[in-house]
Amino acid sequence: MKQVSIFARENMPNGSHYSFDQSAIKRFKNDGKISQKAQLRPLFSLYEQAFLVEEEKFKLSQKSEFTDTLNELDTARDDAYMGLKGIVEGYAKVPDAGMKAASKALGQLITDYRIDVRVQRDQESGLLSNFIADLQGKCAPHVQTLHLEEVVQVMKTANDNYIAVRENRTEERMLKEKNALENARKATDAAYRDFIAMVNALALVEGDADYADFIDYMNTLISEYKTEVLNQKPSSTTPSQPETGGDTPTDTPADPETPDTPGDDTGGGSNTPTNPDTGGGDDDDDEGGLEG
Repeated sequence: MKQVSIFARENMPNGSHYSFDQSAIKRFKNDGKISQKAQLRPLFSLYEQAFLVEEEKFKLSQKSEFTDTLNELDTARDDAYMGLKGIVEGYAKVPDAGMKAASKALGQLITDYRIDVRVQRDQESGLLSNFIADLQGKCAPHVQTLHLEEVVQVMKTANDNYIAVRENRTEERMLKEKNALENARKATDAAYRDFIAMVNALALVEGDADYADFIDYMNTLISEYKTEVLNQKPSSTTPSQPETGGDTPTDTPADPETPDTPGDDTGGGSNTPTNPDTGGGDDDDDEGGLEG
């Protein structure tokens, strides 16, 4: 008698967890033999609803609404700084004593700050804030001599706005529901188990003729995720047979290489870990997953 295999799906990385359910739900909807079974519809509906909540939390975890704005502001302040630096260097060659003196003074200020626009963004914010304060303070006469007031103002506006938006994003993240994605995953796991348990029960009671295609698909999908995502050894059982002595929904996998925490992207999946705010980049991640 064919049965859908049980496996420790809780240990999949976030992206793989999402794409597994996406594939399972799509397959059930496209299966004309069982998609309208009265006993399955209520449990499938709960499963799909839980998945949609997880989908929302998953997408929110990938990118803040402020990310694009931060990228634009960072580019604007970088361009303004590099433009000012280039103008100052150009004025050093102008045969005018006043302009040469102003260029030399501002050139020294640039050298003292040693600002690298590829540096971590919050560090750049602080350096630019102090650099701009000097440009508008003790070095203001030199800025006026070289007619750089507008460039300095553009740089200041972009930097001030970047800092303000960055603070707003921090506030946004602080207010987010703690462990929202993890909790959504747990709800999806529970709904999935209830749904699959009913599929197996109906196949046992009614015979597996109507359920065979869906069961075979699910067992093939499970086998792929176990080997390609969780790095577990292929099962010796056939795809249409239940596995024995293996994983249970609450047990950790026997294979020591299996990730033991939901969302740990160091497993065998194609997911990328969360990136810190280094190298001038932002700290939003985009986790993919095995497509079914």
